[in-house]
Amino acid sequence: SSGFIQFEDVANQYIYGTNNAEFGNIHIRSGKAVIAEIDFRLNGELYLHAASSYLNIGDSRLTISETGTVTNAADGRFIVTNGALSDGGVTKEFSSSGGSFTFPIGVGTSGGKYTPATINVTDAGGVVGTINIKPYDGPHLVCTNELVDELQYYWSVNSTGFSNPTVNHIYQYVDVDITATESYYVNAKYDNASNVWTKQTEEIDYTNNEILFTGVNYIDGDYTAGYVDNFGEVDVYYSSGNGNWGQASSWVLNSSTGPAASVGPRGNPVIIQNGHTITTNQNGAYSGSVNIEAGGRLDLRSTVEHNLGLVSGGGTINLTSTGAGSFVFPAGDFSAFMSTSGSTVEYTGNGTLPTSIKTYQNVIFLGNSTKSIPAIDILVLGDLTIADGELDNSSFNRSIRLEGDWINQSAGGFIPGTGTVLFEGGNEQFLTSSGGSGENFYNFQINKTAGTLTLNNAVDVNRVLTLASGIVNTTATELLTVNYSQSTAVQGGSDTSFINGPLRRNVNSSSSAIFPVGKDGRYGLVEIFGTNTSGTQYWVGEYFNATPADATNLASPLQLISNNEYWSLQGVNGAEANVRLRWDNQSAIIPAGAAERQKLRVAQYLPPWTKVGETVSDVSQIEGTVETVTPISFDGTGQDFTLGLEQTASAEITSGDLSACDNGTTFPVTFNVTEDAPLKVVLQINGANNQVYDNLAEGEHIVEFTYADLYAIAGNGEYLITILSVTDDNGLSGIILGSGVTLTLLETPAPVINGPSSVLTGSTTTYSVSETSGNTYAWSVSALGSIDNPSSSSINVTWGSITGTATLTLIESNPNGCNTTVTYDVDVRDWPVITGNFDVCAGSIETYSTRQMSGHEYDWSVEGGNITA
Repeated sequence: SSGFIQFEDVANQYIYGTNNAEFGNIHIRSGKAVIAEIDFRLNGELYLHAASSYLNIGDSRLTISETGTVTNAADGRFIVTNGALSDGGVTKEFSSSGGSFTFPIGVGTSGGKYTPATINVTDAGGVVGTINIKPYDGPHLVCTNELVDELQYYWSVNSTGFSNPTVNHIYQYVDVDITATESYYVNAKYDNASNVWTKQTEEIDYTNNEILFTGVNYIDGDYTAGYVDNFGEVDVYYSSGNGNWGQASSWVLNSSTGPAASVGPRGNPVIIQNGHTITTNQNGAYSGSVNIEAGGRLDLRSTVEHNLGLVSGGGTINLTSTGAGSFVFPAGDFSAFMSTSGSTVEYTGNGTLPTSIKTYQNVIFLGNSTKSIPAIDILVLGDLTIADGELDNSSFNRSIRLEGDWINQSAGGFIPGTGTVLFEGGNEQFLTSSGGSGENFYNFQINKTAGTLTLNNAVDVNRVLTLASGIVNTTATELLTVNYSQSTAVQGGSDTSFINGPLRRNVNSSSSAIFPVGKDGRYGLVEIFGTNTSGTQYWVGEYFNATPADATNLASPLQLISNNEYWSLQGVNGAEANVRLRWDNQSAIIPAGAAERQKLRVAQYLPPWTKVGETVSDVSQIEGTVETVTPISFDGTGQDFTLGLEQTASAEITSGDLSACDNGTTFPVTFNVTEDAPLKVVLQINGANNQVYDNLAEGEHIVEFTYADLYAIAGNGEYLITILSVTDDNGLSGIILGSGVTLTLLETPAPVINGPSSVLTGSTTTYSVSETSGNTYAWSVSALGSIDNPSSSSINVTWGSITGTATLTLIESNPNGCNTTVTYDVDVRDWPVITGNFDVCAGSIETYSTRQMSGHEYDWSVEGGNITA
């Protein structure tokens, strides 16, 4: 917003919360630090008022918006990072027109190193972009000379966006980082992608301690200064097989088949190839970058003081705890490695995990010993495996976020403390605890974007189960149990987050509990309340998206029960509780009218199905609850409950789908109505065309639909017949069961025969119908003539010498199985038959003829016209 948060306390103050939080303006007035424990975004101004007031972002990331600013930064008041490649650094957003921004960054807090960097994008190429800078408090490791004759500091810069930009860079260093003759320094940029140095001379302002790159077309790189010999051609070390980091025999240069190295790597880029294991037995290995390929392995053992630069690849890093009982992760930027599928970190031994690593791809805990979660939350993008020993979260009680599988192969292998384990992401996840009888968590949360979590073993939650998003699959043996007895022990639950199977939870007497259960994608929340037990007792709830057993065995006054859902609840023998059931938009027996919904009941299978509750909380036809007011007694076994309806009119179409041709067949539709007569039912055809049937008796009724009546609505095709409403003798609407019936009018041929109706004996005439592709034709004629090609749509008939009336018969059939028979009478005679057009326009010329008979004479006349030939 346009307001600001002002920090005034003289003690250090902290910013906690969820990553990527947004702030308007931040003012720091005290002479102490504001320490950010999260990544966050600044949309306005960071104002550093007092001397020694600074913002310490540590390894977090600060993003400053395009309009964001930093005011009054100077030596002693600036943005402080850890000075390591693993930091998030400061990111500035630039508009498509570019601009200049000074990154007021440094290390060492008050009295430390203020090393600002100014980036002026004079031409952004018309594309918006971002620039991220991380200061590194030490010499650049990739050099070709001794580390002492280069600046003991560099800036790692990365960008997004822009298009062929033009840029001016200024990097300001401090005297303490000069360890050689400054006037011999040249400026240099290292490209991590190509492993190439770019160096320039006469681009350092020695007076003001500024490294300058002016009018260049690049942004990304590591920027520093030093003697020119530091920035020569860089050899890339490839592992040649299993070996030791410091031994030359373990490496070849610049390709997998390159020449043998003469010395071990000294800051060079390193590639550990598939199938190779590189081991260290000495402290202090360092490299500008390490790529551990999938199948490759770096075994650091218990050595320390390593700096591996930019680490990538999908291989494995193994660390063994030190004698002091800690795991010392090497320095470097592991973001690419940890985000690569398949990459794995193994911890062997006894100790506390490093605080420098918050995100893992896969992590495995080896050795019959205890590994402790440090004072940070951990995100595992792949699998977490406890192969041996224990993983202890009781020291700092942090959160473990997991997007892959939880695999515990050690009995009692996880000590949860009071932390939270969260299953997240969009993967199908599995929870397996094969080393013991199950798994124990303190807080257990499901917050998935897609996929499900399947329990392969029983799981106990000792405090709070939270269902934010995602489905948990359980069974009677792979059971999820919540041991905390308060009603708040289970939170959340929705159509997109529920327990797909049974849920067991501990419940206080005189209390209530929800069971956010479901089945096959459908949410079926059930609640118990007013419990009466001897202290706290365990209850089990499960939902079934299916027809209850023995659904027609009903005790009066129940008329029917749900045909698509029921619940099972189990309490200890002698326990009592009231039961509350919900209905939703898929519940099958919910009446449309509010008055009729007051007849909904809780039904329990005793047997028979019996009404046990009738208090309705009605919201609509798709939402509401019905509950008991007299507690139900439980006997230690599962008791089934479902929704019932008491003496309400109902109607259901009971006949099946039909199809027919236009051959006089009718479509009988049978429906059944119940309740007190006279009853009224309204049927609909395709959602309209209401058909009202009133004064009906209870029982079965048949309505005959004709082909012609339906055809008049929309021609051939399907017609859905449904029940719109049913009303009893009191005018109260009832419920509609079933989904209707489909009547299909099959397309039926309608041939029309064309040809002369009067012919001469001995003549040949043509008769035809319009041809339809796929149809078949069968012609026949009485004894006065014969047909040429009777299976065609067009035939020639040769008439004999006998006069009289002949009948042509055609049967046309189509692939639907429909056929139509038509006849055509023909007068066969031995006196002239004139052929020609008898429907003419004035002034037209027409031709008329008759068959010429041997020996006959012809005399034509016409009225209203003239004969021209």
